Parts: sequence; structure tokens; C-alpha cells
Amino acid sequence: VLSIHVVDNPDARSELKLLKFYAPDVDEELISRLSAAFADLRRAQQEGGISYPYSTRELVNIVKHLQHFPEDGVIAAIHNVVAFDSFTDSAAKAVSAILQKHGLPVGVLANTSGSAVNLSTAIPVGSSKKIEQWEVKSSGAF
Repeated sequence: VLSIHVVDNPDARSELKLLKFYAPDVDEELISRLSAAFADLRRAQQEGGISYPYSTRELVNIVKHLQHFPEDGVIAAIHNVVAFDSFTDSAAKAVSAILQKHGLPVGVLANTSGSAVNLSTAIPVGSSKKIEQWEVKSSGAF
């Protein structure tokens, strides 16, 4: 007897809590971006833009990779879980575009051997301050 049970992905808050449990040392902002990106990937699959239904399972594997191998960087962790080479060119571009929208630089996936890309924490720089103004006079001199 075959019995199938469908388990939905958790809501965003629960998913973040689960991911933080598996990867307590991974930056929370990065985990949030990954979670948001995967929500968009799931939405794209439901709308027919991509065929693979990305689940929390893949996301857990990415953050676990980052937890255990932080020196690999986020691109290698994503590449390790999301096998881009098995996609059609259009599907790979669609997935890459969604991930890049969330600040995940997967456009360089083909060149991950021997180098890692690690994302830094965003630092607010504050508002700009005008310190000088230059004008061009009619003669063209300053």
C-alpha cells in the first residue's frame, strides 16, 4: 500500500527559525535573503516559470553547508545544493535571476573552483552631506 502525505513548506517566520537552528553561526541577514529567494523560487514554480519545486529541504542543506564549511562561501553552498548544470539554459537563467534579485551573486557559479565569494554585512552609511559646489562660468573656466 502506497500512502502519500504532502507536507507544505513552513511559513516565513517558522522557516527562519528552523534555518537558524541548523545554522546558528550563519549571518541572520543572509539566512533571511536565502529564505526570501526560495519563497520567490516556489512562487515561480507555482506560476509555471520553473519546473522544480524548491522546498525547505534544499534551503536547510544550503545553510547547513554554510554552517559546516563557511570558507566555501554562499555561491559554493548554493551550487552544492542547486545543481545548475542539470537545468535547461532558460531555467538556469530564471533561477539565477531570482537569486540575484535577493543579493545572491550566482552569476559566477561556473567559476567557483578554488575561490569563494562571501557576502559582507550591510553597513548603513547615513545620509549624504553637501560639502562643496562647483559651477561652470560662461567662459568655460571654473
